[in-house]
Amino acid sequence: MSNLQQELAKTILNDPDVESLSSFIGVDGSNITLNSGRILINLKPHAKRKANASEIIRRLQQETAGVVGISLYMQPVQDLSIDTAVSATQYQFTLENQDLATLQQWTPKVLERLGEISEIVDVASDLQPQWALGDDSTSTARAPRASGSRRPRSTTRFTTPTASASFRRSFTQSNQYRVILDIDPSMTHSLNSLNSIYLPTSASTTGQVPLNTVSKLDVKQSPLQISHLKQFPVTTISFNLAPARRSAARSTRSVRR
Repeated sequence: MSNLQQELAKTILNDPDVESLSSFIGVDGSNITLNSGRILINLKPHAKRKANASEIIRRLQQETAGVVGISLYMQPVQDLSIDTAVSATQYQFTLENQDLATLQQWTPKVLERLGEISEIVDVASDLQPQWALGDDSTSTARAPRASGSRRPRSTTRFTTPTASASFRRSFTQSNQYRVILDIDPSMTHSLNSLNSIYLPTSASTTGQVPLNTVSKLDVKQSPLQISHLKQFPVTTISFNLAPARRSAARSTRSVRR
């Protein structure tokens, strides 16, 4: 994610009407997942450029189309904004249903239908259902025999999180130490690497047994995030106006004034 966003930033900075930018990734108040980031683009003063923000957005979309593996959505900053929710593009609405499966079924249909409307572009949604989730379930029947212990679950629950992320423990004797346990980074690229994790046991001559001896890993599709509104699952769909439609909207506002 970091490398891809840096590629986007380089391409954006090459545009003659871009003055500077700020780029950040990681989970915070705006980004709730690790695979999302934000770029704040500062344009040159109006006197130094001929294009407006919307025209520059269209140009940047063409210039960044060659960066494979990441999608860029842009919207101009409004002088007056009353929105409380952050979305990928300018206009937004929310779909709500008490049943998550129904929401996941109908959201792609709504997105497909919106994509057929010529007056809007850059249709996006915060619902990302196509992600692999590994569910590790320990077998209580096999675990005691394999581990030679009456507490196989506690051992498994300690070993598995330690392998998937840094784990900190403090040991207090005469001194205190903070030990960070981790695994070889090359083993974090696939769920199949979990088969290389071993648990201590007294039932084996080697003193260790593979993790898959006492647990079963099931891979299934699961949403990366589930947003809620009033305790119900929701998804936010956003879009921008097409250039011709945007010009018509500006003319209408001018007449009303």
